[in-house]
Amino acid sequence: MTTLGAISDRYEVVRIISSGRTTVAQGRDLLHDRFVALKIYEVEGASTDDLLAETRTLMRLEPHPSLPTVRGDFFTADGTKYVVVTNWVDGVDVQTLIEEGGSIGLDPGESLLILEQVASGLDHLHRHQPPIVHGDVKPGNIIRSASGRVVLVDFDLAAAQQTGTRAGTVGYIAPEVTMGEPPQAASDIFGLAASAVTMLAGHPPANGQFTVASTSSSDIAALLQAAREGLAVDPSGRPLSAGAFVERLRHSRGSQLPSGTLAVLAVDVVVAADGHDIRRRAVDLASDIIRQHHGHLAGVAYSTALLGIFASIADAARAALRLQHIERPNGIGTETATRCRTALAAGPAVPAEGDGYRGTAVDSAMQLCSLAMVGTTMTTESTAELLIGMVGSELSIVPLGASASDSISGRPRLFALTASGDERAVDVAAEAVDEGQRTLTE
Repeated sequence: MTTLGAISDRYEVVRIISSGRTTVAQGRDLLHDRFVALKIYEVEGASTDDLLAETRTLMRLEPHPSLPTVRGDFFTADGTKYVVVTNWVDGVDVQTLIEEGGSIGLDPGESLLILEQVASGLDHLHRHQPPIVHGDVKPGNIIRSASGRVVLVDFDLAAAQQTGTRAGTVGYIAPEVTMGEPPQAASDIFGLAASAVTMLAGHPPANGQFTVASTSSSDIAALLQAAREGLAVDPSGRPLSAGAFVERLRHSRGSQLPSGTLAVLAVDVVVAADGHDIRRRAVDLASDIIRQHHGHLAGVAYSTALLGIFASIADAARAALRLQHIERPNGIGTETATRCRTALAAGPAVPAEGDGYRGTAVDSAMQLCSLAMVGTTMTTESTAELLIGMVGSELSIVPLGASASDSISGRPRLFALTASGDERAVDVAAEAVDEGQRTLTE
């Protein structure tokens, strides 16, 4: 049992935060006179490799504002305890905030702000190679500071991932983990979805199931319905990323859609393999890239195409360049190549029925996309001129000639966008296209 007082020559335990498989405590760094977080493991019966696994995992993390920073680790002088030291986040855990609010949960806007920051931290973890899984996403492990900053703490399950030990918190543990499978990125998304339900309804789901109270506002009811996808029993049925999950929550609220003169990015996802699940996950990955660059997803007529609506032409161009390089996305399989053909157009666009868009920019982007070569982004001269300021530093504009297609009014001069120094990629893509399918002439 861990007691208050000195735990080493440098650190002392100020108060116990939680205890169980490990003890989490607030400590004081006596050398620098500052608070720290101490995670204390009992050494008896545990292997040194297992005890060190979490620290190794955390120490290879790139810094992120929604994740703690490891400051060090040590074994106590008597050899009975192993201690991991992280920065102390001064704030209140979200579970306490929920309990203080009674059974009604948190304000929907406040919940979304919290979830958005947690999702950013989770996606940062999952983008590491190999992906790092938190393993115990729940309101009690989410700390909100007085400034509104949110930090996801307590990576206690990183070691469990190495050993395959079943661990987690009832209500937030994913079904596959309950069945004995090791936690994965999709398991964290389940925990995030369960946390969203708790924040909005005041209590966690039971075995992934919950009911929407008749007294819930229409706003909360829409959010709770959108959260169900993150609680899918099959991990492949959940959103591909934590950010995608939160974006779907936001979309369910019917937030104000952009209109006016916009940049429209049309994307056709090409997967070199059959299978609905493979194709859906590829489309989800492309959707995430659009969202990460501040784009709004609009509905289109066929499943492998996407429309990204951007207020900024620069954001749209950056998303297009990212989409040129998404081969073999994580979770799809190293044997499956995924490429995109994309097209960018700027001009009038307004929301249409449902989640669609209409306007000359939409028509132009869709027409150009049908002509684009796989792995490239096609645009017209008028749109290319808007990107001149990015040439050299971020992208290159490669002339392709005039369109020979009757589907594009006026047969404008066409250009391909590519990352600076990657101009040869356009030539390679052009060489790979069958001459009979090409619609460009000099």
